[in-house]
Amino acid sequence: MISLHNSSKYYWKNGEFLPLDTTFDLYKSESPVYEVVRYNGELFFFDDHISRLKISLAGLGAKPKTIHLPSTDEMRELFVKNNFPEGNVRIDVFPKAGTTVAYLTTFFYPPEELYRDGVKVIFQYDERKNQQIKQFQEEIKIKTAELLIKTGAFETLLVNKHGQITEGSKSNVFFIKEGKIYTAPDLMILAGVTRKKVIRIIENMGLTIIYQAIVHHEITDYEAVFLTGTSIGVLPVKAIENNNYDPKNRVVREIMKYFNQKMIQERFI
Repeated sequence: MISLHNSSKYYWKNGEFLPLDTTFDLYKSESPVYEVVRYNGELFFFDDHISRLKISLAGLGAKPKTIHLPSTDEMRELFVKNNFPEGNVRIDVFPKAGTTVAYLTTFFYPPEELYRDGVKVIFQYDERKNQQIKQFQEEIKIKTAELLIKTGAFETLLVNKHGQITEGSKSNVFFIKEGKIYTAPDLMILAGVTRKKVIRIIENMGLTIIYQAIVHHEITDYEAVFLTGTSIGVLPVKAIENNNYDPKNRVVREIMKYFNQKMIQERFI
């Protein structure tokens, strides 16, 4: 269930740094709520991730104040102890056990050509349970992996029983038509931290954002599509199934530019 980076040597548990030869046995009895935070000399949007972690815990009826959550300094130290200049840290909270662990996880940052040319995505007819709680859901994760291996696609877009596109399996999705930007309402999705930052950028650009889940058979009505997420940032889509989009769309490129500037600002604050 866990995806430890094979070069890491230490993890963090309830305030202690421990060697990875100790056993991860909590996953057998409880599915954790979690967050993944990106690091490159600085932890990007760390406070936002911890805030969403608390929302997930509250959604399960847990009391965040009784659970030991890591600090920024502790997570920085975890990267230093493992001698990692960049990467992702996953923070898993087990409410019933009252235990929190954090470890360096495997990650993939898209190469420049994917930001230039866009990625292909496909439909996955699934719905996340408890959309506003970020909790490991093994059945969907397994099905996603099988679909991506079979098709060679970069990501799947989840389609609910009403035929509405809600979100990616590990990303959020935006559609563009006539200068207006569409994304599913917060109550229908796991609203990502990167999505939150991008929405603020869109608003600051003076663009119209419409909170509406797109029906899957209407995707040909849109000119451009992009994904957002912790590891990918803002990533253009070149195709959904057999429908093509413009990865060099001006609005997408402007949003990408402003988001990258935001990341630089976060890095040096």
